Amino acid sequence: MLYIMISRTGAGDKVEENSLYRPGNKSDRSIYQSPVRLLFIIIFSVFIAESLIMAVLSFYPHISIQTWVFLDAALLVIILSPVLYCFVFNPLLLQINERKQAEEITKLAYAELRQVFHTAADGIRLIDSSSNILRVNETFAQMSGVPKEEAKGKKCYEVFPGPQCHTAKCSLQRVLSGEEHIEFEALRENRKGDKIPCIVTATPFRSPDGELVGIVEDFRDITKRKKAERALRESEEKLNAMLQSITDHISMIDKDLTIVWVNDVEVNFLGYNPVGKKCYAAYYNRTGPCEPYPCFMLKALEDGKVYERDTQLLSKDGKAVYFHCTANVALMDKESNPAGALIISRDVTESKKLEQQLMQAQKMEAIGQLAGGIAHDFNNILTAIIGYSHLLQMEMDFNETLHGYVTYILNSAQRAANLTHALLAFSRTQIIDTKPVDVNEIILVLEKLLTRLIGEDIELSAHLTHKDLVVMADTTQIEQALMNLATNARDAMPDGGSLIISSDSVSLDDDFVNTYGFGRQGNYAMISFADTGQGMDDVTRERIFEPFFTTKEVGKGTGLGLAMVYGIVKQHEGFINVYSEPGKGTTFKIYLPLITSKVEQLKQVERADVKGGTETILVIEDDAQVRVLTKKVLERVGYRVIEAVDGRDAVRVFNDYKNIIDLVILDVIMPKKNGKEVYEDLKKEHPGVKVLFTSGYTADIIQKKGILKDSQNFILKPATPRKLLETVRDILNKEAGRQTNA
Repeated sequence: MLYIMISRTGAGDKVEENSLYRPGNKSDRSIYQSPVRLLFIIIFSVFIAESLIMAVLSFYPHISIQTWVFLDAALLVIILSPVLYCFVFNPLLLQINERKQAEEITKLAYAELRQVFHTAADGIRLIDSSSNILRVNETFAQMSGVPKEEAKGKKCYEVFPGPQCHTAKCSLQRVLSGEEHIEFEALRENRKGDKIPCIVTATPFRSPDGELVGIVEDFRDITKRKKAERALRESEEKLNAMLQSITDHISMIDKDLTIVWVNDVEVNFLGYNPVGKKCYAAYYNRTGPCEPYPCFMLKALEDGKVYERDTQLLSKDGKAVYFHCTANVALMDKESNPAGALIISRDVTESKKLEQQLMQAQKMEAIGQLAGGIAHDFNNILTAIIGYSHLLQMEMDFNETLHGYVTYILNSAQRAANLTHALLAFSRTQIIDTKPVDVNEIILVLEKLLTRLIGEDIELSAHLTHKDLVVMADTTQIEQALMNLATNARDAMPDGGSLIISSDSVSLDDDFVNTYGFGRQGNYAMISFADTGQGMDDVTRERIFEPFFTTKEVGKGTGLGLAMVYGIVKQHEGFINVYSEPGKGTTFKIYLPLITSKVEQLKQVERADVKGGTETILVIEDDAQVRVLTKKVLERVGYRVIEAVDGRDAVRVFNDYKNIIDLVILDVIMPKKNGKEVYEDLKKEHPGVKVLFTSGYTADIIQKKGILKDSQNFILKPATPRKLLETVRDILNKEAGRQTNA
């Protein structure tokens, strides 16, 4: 076995062994290692020495033979001794010393190799060409569970076997077939039956002569590494599962702006896996970094801070989606410098829509408040105009020319009042107050306002039927619906066009309902809005009445206009349908149920026989013109009138005359104290006080502000003198009736 271990020392050990010989001894060793040459030298030396002796002794012919022999032998020994020493004895001594040194080196090398062999961290075994185990180290014995002495002499497949045994993958067979180095990973079974993962390395095992004797197998136990890999894999799986379960879009981008990882949410959004692509190419379809806009991810990599930004991306379906993105440094290089960032993007599209809807709602509320304020002041002016015109009309003698002038003033004032109501209808939804109205009248009133609304580049024409189209409706609500349709038509014709409003009386039967899928049997007033705009496809048409659905650009629509139209029509128990094709315009048709009642006339001829009274009325009004007009109208029919100019003055005056005041006409919106505060103070002094509230604001606005309750009396400015007197008389008579019944 010694030669086996020596052969493992390799070429380096041989060089060390050769270095023991000195260069001057090389010829001596060569002579000693060649017996023929040594014999030749000895014979040649004896011949030369004998020749010299003979030559010397020839000068002494008289010596005896015995002396001659003795001298010959003595001289031969003397002459040959240096030769024998140099060519025989000295090389022999050197050879013996070298052999001893070689043996010492061999013993040392064997001891070193034995120590290395048995203390190696890997398991090692030597196998001959017949599969017999020649030797194993301590580590192998511990790994296999088989003692060294027991393992020696056994077949390799009997100790620490693996799945490669008895197959073409057997290490011994592969080396014997000519392979010089084999390495693979395999599970090996020890004596207890435990499976140990190992990295197996096999190399040829050769004799000192280079003959292939077998193989050297090295077994590295990778159990700990496998456990670490399994733990790492499980950790990665948990982390990946956690990341994949997050509904946010997560991506990891290195400092070169290359995407190195994304979660499944991101893949589903884009429709492909963007790993390996530049972020600006994958998300924005750009050929370079996002300039001139500063890249918030590069900022995060520069200073290590967290940066946020909002952005808009297109999904795989081409849908625009808003994201709130956060960039945070997640990767570091060996020098602890930022190497990559984690981008977490949250879909805030719905939040953006809600934010825009809230802003639009706030804007509309502000517009509504502005419109209400304008209406309040404007209605005070109209109250004076209409009131004095009616007084003038009643006081003057009949004169066709002057009477016509007054009528024209009243009609203009009424159109101004309708314009105010239309403005309120455009900005907000009012409480529904249905009464018989003519659809054609509503359209005619709105026509001029619609002309200003849609612009001069759109031609508006009205084709109205001559039939009476009386429906039970809230005029303000219907006006709002029609204005929303006009606004929608205007937006569909950015380059101009034409809008045709038509009306007709139609009858819906079962065939119509079955064909078009909506409606009920009956007679309806049909209002048609037809434009020559861009039109819409079937997908858009199916969603056109959904709340917050809009095809307009961001910031140019709330998606509430047509939804409000739909709701108003449904409130009136009607139906709405839309016909449209891309590039061929759009036609909306509204169907409202017809009734047989007559239309309530807003412009009635004032009768001179309006009943008055002798009661005392406190008029509380901050507008001087309206206050004076109201006083004159009431005093004309016999009432006694006391005036107050604001909220504080009203409380003071009421306290002075509370025992004689029968009715209070109270303006709701006043300086110093509003109508509600004044009313509360009056009730404290006189709980049964009768109050008629009046305002330029509509009743629903006042109710929303908490000033007016549903059961309280209210009259909207501008009111005609007749309307005011009738309302006052009804309140006083109603109270008198209660007292009589009591």
